[in-house]
Amino acid sequence: MTHSQTLLDSITKEITIIKQLFKKIPTGGINFRPAENMRSTEELLRYLLSTGVATLRFFSMEQNRDNMIANFGHYSEKLKGAELSKFPEMMDEQLREIEELFSNISDEDLLKKQVLMPWG
Repeated sequence: MTHSQTLLDSITKEITIIKQLFKKIPTGGINFRPAENMRSTEELLRYLLSTGVATLRFFSMEQNRDNMIANFGHYSEKLKGAELSKFPEMMDEQLREIEELFSNISDEDLLKKQVLMPWG
């Protein structure tokens, strides 16, 4: 099995687990915040809806601050006001985008390409 397929399989498994955990959020639990300075459940779900695909897309483009802002802004805007009741379907959509990105990532890229983290 290739490195890219192994990584994609792992991401797919993680998304499956996240979707299962979503079903276990109790009624009214969307506003739960473990501590005052931590993300609420809603904020965490919204983060999970784009962080994977947005980061991979950033890694695949010319890496500079303008591209970073535009890329992450695109996903932020896309998810603004998203209905969290459709969270599993939206995670499936993110996975489809991730699979598409992986079709252009070689094992050589995974092993040798140097990328910047979005924050530098």
